[in-house]
Amino acid sequence: YDWSNLFYNAGADSGSLKVVFGSNVKSIPGNLFYVKSDENYVRITTVVMSNAVEKVGESAFGNCQNLENVTWGKSIKNIGKSAFANCIRLKSVTIPETVTEIGAYSFYNCKLLSSVYYNARNCSDCYEWAQNFYNAGADSNSLKVEFGSKVKVIPAYLFYVDADYNYGDGVYAHITSVKMSNSIQDIGASAFDRCYDLKTV
Repeated sequence: YDWSNLFYNAGADSGSLKVVFGSNVKSIPGNLFYVKSDENYVRITTVVMSNAVEKVGESAFGNCQNLENVTWGKSIKNIGKSAFANCIRLKSVTIPETVTEIGAYSFYNCKLLSSVYYNARNCSDCYEWAQNFYNAGADSNSLKVEFGSKVKVIPAYLFYVDADYNYGDGVYAHITSVKMSNSIQDIGASAFDRCYDLKTV
């Protein structure tokens, strides 16, 4: 539950907190490491998933503000809603080729994000209200997005955030450049809509 606070303030006095998921783990439970606090959040710095993991539950790593490194397994299919929301020190994200669904707000407010490598082959479209990368890259010098060699379709609304730069809304996805592979055949509706910092494609 989002009030469980299972690992409340865990790792506060350690230099780093590494989480490793074993070979029998298929699903990472929702809210597992989520703590709704800016002072007593879980101090996870590194996450390593085994090849068995297929799903990251809703808000599983939400508000893990020290998280910097995530290693995915080879079977991940579902990245749950708000799974990495408010991971403000996360600098790099890879969307593995096996991913078929990216939940709403999944990388919400990842302000230091500087690179996204997207390699999902059969990912479904995102919803208009999903705002997966809300305020992503706001505190980085640039946010570069690259699509892998197996990607044929860029999902609709992937980087769309309902913001209006003209009215002072600075919470859009701060993408500065996009690099597409030769395999890209279709760019979904509003995939990069309102990416106001985008300069090169």
